[in-house]
Amino acid sequence: TVHVWDAAYTAPADAPLPWRVLTTLDAHPKKPRTSGNRVDGTADPVAFADPAGARLAVGGNDDRVRVFDLGTGKRLWRSKPLGKDVQALHAATSGRLAARIYGGKAFIFDPKGASAWARTAKFDHGHGWMSGLTASGKWYVSDTFDGTVNWHDAKTGKWKASTEAKGRMDRRGMRVRGGAVALPLPSALGMVDAEELREGPTVISQAPTIYRSRDGQVVQAFPVNPQTLLRETCSASRCTVELLPAAGGPAQATVALDVAGGGWSPSVPSSLDITADGQWLFHFRLGLPPLLIHVPSGRKQPVAQITGADGHEYT
Repeated sequence: TVHVWDAAYTAPADAPLPWRVLTTLDAHPKKPRTSGNRVDGTADPVAFADPAGARLAVGGNDDRVRVFDLGTGKRLWRSKPLGKDVQALHAATSGRLAARIYGGKAFIFDPKGASAWARTAKFDHGHGWMSGLTASGKWYVSDTFDGTVNWHDAKTGKWKASTEAKGRMDRRGMRVRGGAVALPLPSALGMVDAEELREGPTVISQAPTIYRSRDGQVVQAFPVNPQTLLRETCSASRCTVELLPAAGGPAQATVALDVAGGGWSPSVPSSLDITADGQWLFHFRLGLPPLLIHVPSGRKQPVAQITGADGHEYT
């Protein structure tokens, strides 16, 4: 089940966070194939398939990508089987979709008419932890287990450029957002313009970072917007999310989360996302209730209170 929320935060300080369910749709695969590492029937991952947020692409362990209309809840399109579980989905502002399947292959789909997509490229980028599509849809970015980060032309599937991520951070915590990616360097997080490759990937600013300290270890970092980086540090009982100036400097906002009893190792990044203005944060760790957080005030509310679903259903 996929829930989509909306918020206009004008409520009094003591009121619940003003999010409401806009759409609920059944996206569970009807015929799981058990062809990767997803649990049977899993609807994961998801990505908005258009800039307006009117369509949602969903992957799962039926080896397919499906796109739903969020106004009606109806399925608009379904891909042919891709051979393995869909592990990641990415979307560009043009409507181009990229799906990464178990084993390190990527499939590119471009809009065809008003409510369909056609496969335009397929390529093998190797086993790794992360992948992403730049906002323009021109470049597909992914890593390999040896720490190399590669750029492929999303139209042709051809390799274009590469660099190294040498910082001691789990690369599952890397993310292409808009036209940028935060690259873990040995002693800093480097903001890279992921769209501009005339001279190869170029670090345009750095935020000094200590990857391991008594407070835990850095597990995640990605651009919130061109001026701001999100950095997450976790220990066995606490995760801290900070919003940092991309060019370095003290945190602009900090959210502390009690994660004692969670099911993931402290080295694993949380499942989280944040609005581009840095106001609203979603945070989840296995075994704990997923939360919506108003970053300026630090107020938190379990998602289950908004959706009415059992908190244990979230994976």
